[in-house]
Amino acid sequence: MDEKLIDAILNDIYNNSEYILEESDIVRNDATQIQYREIVSFLCENAFIRQPFKNHGKLTILEKGNEVIRSGGWKKYLDIEQQAKERNTQKAIYDARISKFQATYGKYSLPISAIALLVAIGSLIVGILMYQSRIKELEMKQEVLERKIYKIDSVKTISKQK
Repeated sequence: MDEKLIDAILNDIYNNSEYILEESDIVRNDATQIQYREIVSFLCENAFIRQPFKNHGKLTILEKGNEVIRSGGWKKYLDIEQQAKERNTQKAIYDARISKFQATYGKYSLPISAIALLVAIGSLIVGILMYQSRIKELEMKQEVLERKIYKIDSVKTISKQK
């Protein structure tokens, strides 16, 4: 299908709140009546535009038609749709790989999680014990320093008394 004709039809419908399909449109968009009607039918069937009454030429644009116009035309819209399909295909491939991995190795998840939990608890306990031993070591050093300060003070007081 002619992308320029599709863009022209969608833009005409978009720019007119009550677009009426007439013979002059066919001449204006450089298309034969058959081409024009085929494109209008295609756009209606794929929910880009709507023709509320079959015998009436009134056409309204739908959300998908607005999306074509916002994306910059039919060709760009098709490119965007193709990229979305490729992303969905790639996502499906990744999902299949993940599912296969989970099916193959899923039975190991509980034991591995239990081991990881035990290692984490063990690390926590070791950390707490190391913290407590460090506190005791610092308290012992503080006592030694206090004794040394006491000795120094006692020597000073003795020397002052002489």
